[in-house]
Amino acid sequence: MPKLFLAGTSDTIAPPKIVRSFYRFADGPKTFQLLKGIGHDYRHSKREVALVNRHILGFLSTIVPQEKERRTDD
Repeated sequence: MPKLFLAGTSDTIAPPKIVRSFYRFADGPKTFQLLKGIGHDYRHSKREVALVNRHILGFLSTIVPQEKERRTDD
């Protein structure tokens, strides 16, 4: 199963160094992304939540087959 490891440069609870160590030990396929300015409590900022979600959705779009949009003529 593909894995995504997100690390925020401002995270002091789970700093990037620790997240990267988990990434190194994980079997592939895997992706590591470093998010500049994101801290552990990013959930308190709508802008930061949107940024993190964008990375997660981008990752998921690479592993989940996308259904083609169906057009219906009304």
